[in-house]
Amino acid sequence: MREMAKNLGLDLLVGLLYAKGSTHRVGEPVKGITRLEKLVFLALEEGGFKKAKVDYSYKPYELGPYSKEVIDYLEALKQAKLVKADVEEFDSHRDVLDAVAALGSVEAAGEPGKVEVYSLTERGLQVGERVFR
Repeated sequence: MREMAKNLGLDLLVGLLYAKGSTHRVGEPVKGITRLEKLVFLALEEGGFKKAKVDYSYKPYELGPYSKEVIDYLEALKQAKLVKADVEEFDSHRDVLDAVAALGSVEAAGEPGKVEVYSLTERGLQVGERVFR
């Protein structure tokens, strides 16, 4: 994990997944890749995390800002067993459209009617607490 700590982009993603969400719980899951993309974008633009901007290159996209780095960092965190992605039934067709837009194709978006929900593992919560501080 020592190598990842030097990357502000990875730290920001872990910190966002650790931060309290709408239910005021630490480590609240984030539903859908587009929502996660938008959270990172807002943190960079309006949340005081401008130093981490060097680790992301955002472009305008159909459903909002898009950065391939969010997906790459998310995969790295999954490989490091810090983040897990559970699959749930989607609440609306928008969840599916968001996934297709963010990932570039219907095939990449996964099983129709399902959406990935991202959360920290137990180890990820420990790392997230350190990063968040």
